[in-house]
Amino acid sequence: MKRIVKIDLNDKVYGGRVYENQIVEALKDNVVFDRIFLMKYKSKLLNIPRILWLFLKYKFFFKGTLLLTNPTTFFAGRRSKNIVIIHHIEDCLTNRPADIFQRCCDRYFFKHSRRYHVVVTVSEVWKKQFEEFGFKNIRVIYNSFDLKDYIFPIEEIQQFKEQNKLSGSPLVYIGNCQLKKGVKEAYEVLRNEGYILVTSGEKQIDIPVKNLNLSFREYKILLAASDVVLTMSKFTEGWNRTAHEASLCGTPVVGTGTGGMHELLEIANQTELKDFKQLPTVIKERLSKEYVPTPKLLSLNNTYFKEQWASVFNSI
Repeated sequence: MKRIVKIDLNDKVYGGRVYENQIVEALKDNVVFDRIFLMKYKSKLLNIPRILWLFLKYKFFFKGTLLLTNPTTFFAGRRSKNIVIIHHIEDCLTNRPADIFQRCCDRYFFKHSRRYHVVVTVSEVWKKQFEEFGFKNIRVIYNSFDLKDYIFPIEEIQQFKEQNKLSGSPLVYIGNCQLKKGVKEAYEVLRNEGYILVTSGEKQIDIPVKNLNLSFREYKILLAASDVVLTMSKFTEGWNRTAHEASLCGTPVVGTGTGGMHELLEIANQTELKDFKQLPTVIKERLSKEYVPTPKLLSLNNTYFKEQWASVFNSI
């Protein structure tokens, strides 16, 4: 079987990492993945000697295939076959050490475009941007899902709403509780509209709405239980898994359409909206119409994902 070394900064699971873990799961019968996490120890200082050793090993001596992401593109070796996954280039970076590091990684990525044998991104808008910077052999492989994971019994949805006191008025999920997700602005324009407003995840900003810390299954039930889901991101998205998953649940979505989210909303036949002030009107319109996932959206399933990634690995 083909053997591929996947190098990640850490083992945290977030939007992009869920996609990458899905690659490992989809190809596990045909590809052996050796996972390397650079931040192995809690103490950052203890990781430095190990990172330097790994850098020298893979940068100058390794002759196999590497699967890299935004924070690890500088490991692209001179002798190895280098595949890199870029979900998006962050445009909301601050002066925090982690963001300074990410900015350096992004600059390295653009400066060494010839070093990557295949660049995989998740939407056409990012493919076009990378082509403008001189990258070759760019593949678009969309986020894809196991469709049966988004079908829930009505009884389970009702039980979830009752347990979390979400019944009585239309439920509007306004997003992950982060400033860059636009939840503050969404709250400001919707707070007096009579909706139950909900956020989820780590509460990074303080707004007076119910915030739920949920398991992955509970999170999907929240999307199915919502009458409308908002994805009013203020940064340039790679895609938007929340909008995609909510659509698979048959829930209306309203999003800003930044970056790759624009393509997703078109594929899913959902609503794109830039102006937060228009949210009350648009939500009322969406509440009055039933939403059904489009055939194109439903085609982005496990079979599609496995076939696309298998063709990438077979091309190396």
